[in-house]
Amino acid sequence: MREGAHLVFIESELENKKVSHLAKEVSHLAKVARKEGNNRWWIGLTDKDTEVFIFTSTGVWKWYNVSLNYDNWSERQPDNARGNEDCGELGFKWSGENAFWNDARCTQQKKFICESGFGNDL
Repeated sequence: MREGAHLVFIESELENKKVSHLAKEVSHLAKVARKEGNNRWWIGLTDKDTEVFIFTSTGVWKWYNVSLNYDNWSERQPDNARGNEDCGELGFKWSGENAFWNDARCTQQKKFICESGFGNDL
């Protein structure tokens, strides 16, 4: 990872498509097994600092300290389903075109997509 890089901020539908395409290409090149879990990547979303009640609340989601002006949550997400789902992940179905977002526990191991600067150099 490049010095000064951070988990990617996705701020438009076009950027979501580009990041989705990148994640799929890397997965195919690495010959990642096509099973659930291998198609999910950490992105820079969090609500960790804004949740009030664990298990019931989904706080204010943001890109660390940048407001969330675009979102692409999967249906019925974010849901904080098992509690402590404070980090955002990008996922895709192998047959699907665009990626979706989901909330997940920050302690899970996943691949990640970083960028340097603001919106440049994925």
